[in-house]
Amino acid sequence: MVDLVQEWSKLATDDLDLLNNGRPAFDRQGNLLFRIADLKEHLRLKQFRALPDNKIVEVLQGPLLRGKERRISSGGKTPRFFCIPAEQLGTPTEMNIKTPETTTEPF
Repeated sequence: MVDLVQEWSKLATDDLDLLNNGRPAFDRQGNLLFRIADLKEHLRLKQFRALPDNKIVEVLQGPLLRGKERRISSGGKTPRFFCIPAEQLGTPTEMNIKTPETTTEPF
């Protein structure tokens, strides 16, 4: 499941207003923020059925991810979010995030 959370974090944006639309986001410190319902939907789409809902929360709060539940004002609302510290997610290299290729030629 940790691998699926790391894979899902690649979809994260810096815009906290998109949290209410089902997308994960990074805060200013690089921590991953998301609604638990959105993560459960991602796991369902990936056909992850190894753990029931209450065990998913236990894994998020466990020693590998050290997630915490928080309330953050976003888009005029204050829903509950899970926050996973940046150091628990790994570096972009560890997560196989490729940097975009750039060319030196102007358009």
